[in-house]
Amino acid sequence: MPRGYAPRGRTAAVILTVSLVAGAAGVRGGVDLLFVVIGVPVAAAALALACRPEQGELPVAPLLSIGLGGALVAIAMQLVPLPPSFVRTLSPASAAILADSLGPVGRWPSWRPLSLDPGSTGLELAKAAIFTAVAAAGALLGASKRRQDQLLRGLALSGTVVATAHYLTALLGVSTLVEPRVTFVNPNHLAGFLQLAAWPALGFALRARGPARTGWILAFAITASAVFLSLSRAGIVAFFVALGVFAALRTWSATNELGPPCPHAARPALPRAAPKGRSRGRSAFALGLATALAIAAWLAFDPIVSELRSVSNESTVDTKLGLWPGAIGIVREFPLTGIGRGAFATVYPAYKSEPLQKTFTHVENEWLQLPVELGVLVGGAVIMLFVWAFMAAGRRRDVSRPLAGALAGAAAVAVQNLFDFGLEIPGVAIPFALVLGLASRDMRRVEVRPWIVRSAAGALLLLGSAGLVVYWRHPTDADAHRVVAASTADDAVAIAREVLPSHPADYVPHAAVGAKLAAEDRCREALAWLTRAMRRNPTAPEPHRAMAGCLARSGQHALAKREYRLAFAFGDATALVEADRYYRAPGELLEIAPDTPEGLLAAARVLRDHPREAAEALRRAWESFGDSSALASLASAKLALGEQGEALQLAHRLQAVAPQHSAGYVQAALALEALGRPDEALGELELGAARLPGHPDVLVPLGDRHLQKRRYSQAKAVFEAIVAEEGPAQVRKRILVARALERQGRYREALREAQVAREIAGGDVAALEAFARLAAEVGRYDEAIDALEVAARTPAAKPGAYDVRLSELRAARDEQRLRVEAQDASRWP
Repeated sequence: MPRGYAPRGRTAAVILTVSLVAGAAGVRGGVDLLFVVIGVPVAAAALALACRPEQGELPVAPLLSIGLGGALVAIAMQLVPLPPSFVRTLSPASAAILADSLGPVGRWPSWRPLSLDPGSTGLELAKAAIFTAVAAAGALLGASKRRQDQLLRGLALSGTVVATAHYLTALLGVSTLVEPRVTFVNPNHLAGFLQLAAWPALGFALRARGPARTGWILAFAITASAVFLSLSRAGIVAFFVALGVFAALRTWSATNELGPPCPHAARPALPRAAPKGRSRGRSAFALGLATALAIAAWLAFDPIVSELRSVSNESTVDTKLGLWPGAIGIVREFPLTGIGRGAFATVYPAYKSEPLQKTFTHVENEWLQLPVELGVLVGGAVIMLFVWAFMAAGRRRDVSRPLAGALAGAAAVAVQNLFDFGLEIPGVAIPFALVLGLASRDMRRVEVRPWIVRSAAGALLLLGSAGLVVYWRHPTDADAHRVVAASTADDAVAIAREVLPSHPADYVPHAAVGAKLAAEDRCREALAWLTRAMRRNPTAPEPHRAMAGCLARSGQHALAKREYRLAFAFGDATALVEADRYYRAPGELLEIAPDTPEGLLAAARVLRDHPREAAEALRRAWESFGDSSALASLASAKLALGEQGEALQLAHRLQAVAPQHSAGYVQAALALEALGRPDEALGELELGAARLPGHPDVLVPLGDRHLQKRRYSQAKAVFEAIVAEEGPAQVRKRILVARALERQGRYREALREAQVAREIAGGDVAALEAFARLAAEVGRYDEAIDALEVAARTPAAKPGAYDVRLSELRAARDEQRLRVEAQDASRWP
């Protein structure tokens, strides 16, 4: 072997590994398929190069590397087709799903893999190959202190570059300062990566001297402050966990450095002063931490505090915790083999209890996700290996400061992933695997020949590539979309028969086929597909709505009404609209609508052409649930029924129970006008304007009434008092002010307001019409014509709607030109 060949090989391994860390963090967190495609061969090459012998020693394989390799094989085995008898023995629950989903299309019993979503499992196999290779390469390279420092230095600097990129893009206005999404799609995952990168930087700062220490303190401060700016609540809490772990590791190391007192001392030893370097290290630690917190507080103190305060009333936390019971139920049914790595998104809908219409791709708890997808034995073993590697490195007497920082960052990520799934993302999982690979040097390990490591690298490349091929053939979302996009029900059936073996637990193909069959009035065939979709996702609204239509057409009205009710309750806001086509008798829609504020208000909207029934729905919503919106709509419904007195009473009641609700004043004014009491109506609006300063819903009708009474200055003042922050509101306000100025005869001032409205709105029809009218008033016919021609080209314009007005404007323009020419001719004979 040429002299220096081995060091160059290991240097290349370091470069490749750091490139994976930086690349994943810098490009959307590595979530794109292209990164995985590139990452598999790069990680395998890094592992192969890391095993080059240096100074005659043999490579070692810690138990972490061996265990992760075993887990990788377990994932691969989930993709191996097995005989039906084996599937029934190893996973009876999987066999039941295969029989229910594939049996009716003639694809069961036959040899099938244990994974309930082989396409997704293939992608996860490729990602797991990358993580395993990085951890094993870290363990091999960690034999050299110099290589270990190079890896940790690359990790720390990657974090600094990512954080700096966020600051610079915010400064340039490309992204927001808080919750940035420049390099990571999810700010929570950004916080996880920055945890892993920040604390090694602080470790280097404690070890460095002079300008290097200052540079590392600055790197830590920039990276750590970005954790807070991510507004990840779990990430911020985990930051302080990392602080405690880092302090504990340094205290443990410092205690061991001092050593026990001499046992042969004749008298108690005097307290020993701490070494000067250790005192400087404490100062650097305090300075780095204070600088990071100061930067975060200076830039975003209020958003950070507001985000932390929202934890107690944040529904997202409840949603995440709500995933755990369903996940535990999956573990009970699939204890040995799991459901297949990556299959959670298609399996979980059958186990969720809440009708929330969101796709949950992960458990939001990594330490529960692994047993769910890999089974209790394999998933639990992987978790125990992580803990073992961490503890083995943490209890060392001479753990280096950078490695102590890396371990603190890993602990933070582990805590954060109790409520997150960052370890499923390459941008977080790759540096985490690297840190644990370095830590695993202190686990039990065995010496291996270099050719064995190279063979393992080749096997990882082969398995990762095979996983990508499996995913490429049947990606979950693309296959589901193919069924949904099918032009006919027969095409959908054929595509579903093709893709279901790769996604047997997915409800979408069943629901799509059933809906298409129902739309073609082939309800006998549709019912079987829709029933299977309901079993795979009981709270999906689409199967219930399609089922309801079939039942209604077949005369099974009681069942049809129940299905329409379920479809609406599970999130289909238009289910009641369709139900109204079949059930138009008085009171029937109210039988279908759920007895909830949402259901009754939706029924009232559908029944707006039947005000008496709508009023009944609103009355129930108000009397049963105290919904102020229902009270406001009930007052409006009573006005439509001609019951002005009762409408006025309801409006006054709304003012009493919800004084900040604008409808109380508006409806009272409308009722009083209908009763012939206009002065009192104006007083109601003025009361609303006093209680709701700047509220357009009150000020617009108040200004309109001033215009009707020819009090133009007062109308203008009212319109100018409207608080309008966004574009459409600003446009409306400008048009109203222009209208008041126009009534005063101040056409040029009105035109300026209309011009501003047009510039803000672009193609807004109302702004264009107002500008055209006022431009014509001051004789600027060309501009008026141009504005109306733009309005005529807008999608909302009806063909020919402006033809008459345009002809009038062109005639007026031509007449104006003739007058000008005549005047010029008379002036110059």
